[in-house]
Amino acid sequence: PKIEKFEHDVIWHFIGSIQSNKTKAIAKYFDWVHTLTRDKIANRLNDSRPKKMPPLNICIQVKLEENDTRSSLEIDQLHDFALKINELPNLKLRGLMGMTSFKASEEQRNQSYQKMRNEFEALIRKGIEMDTLSMGMSDDLEIAIQNHSNMIRIGTALFGSRE
Repeated sequence: PKIEKFEHDVIWHFIGSIQSNKTKAIAKYFDWVHTLTRDKIANRLNDSRPKKMPPLNICIQVKLEENDTRSSLEIDQLHDFALKINELPNLKLRGLMGMTSFKASEEQRNQSYQKMRNEFEALIRKGIEMDTLSMGMSDDLEIAIQNHSNMIRIGTALFGSRE
C-alpha cells in the first residue's frame, strides 16, 4: 500500500464508509477512525489491530438529520454503542463525529450541531469518557466551533473544491 511508502511520522485519520473487507488494513495503518457505526466493524477493527500498536482512536458517526442517507448511528443508540466500544481493548472511544447536509441552512446546521453537542455532554455525564467533538467542514466551520467542535475537516479550504 502507498501508505507504507510514506516516510514521515504522520497521524493517519480514516474518514469514510468502512467495508468489512477493509478493516484489517484500516486497523493496521490508521491511528483514528471517524466513521464507526456498527458492532461488526468495531469487533473486526479490534480483532485486527496489531498488538504492538496503541488502541485505535474511534469517533462514532452520528446521524444528525432525518433524511441523511449516509451510514451513521441514530442518537438513541449512542450510549449502548459507546459502552460496547469501551469493552474492546484495542479501541479507544474518543468522541462523536457528525456532518450536516450540504443543502442545510445555517439555522438547520446550528440546530444539528447543538443537538450533537448536547448528546456528547449527556454521554460524558453518564460516565462515558470522550474528548473529541468532530463537527464541521470548510463551509460551516464557524457554526461548528460555536457549538464546541474541537475537530473540523477543512480540505476544501486548503485544497479547493473537488472536480
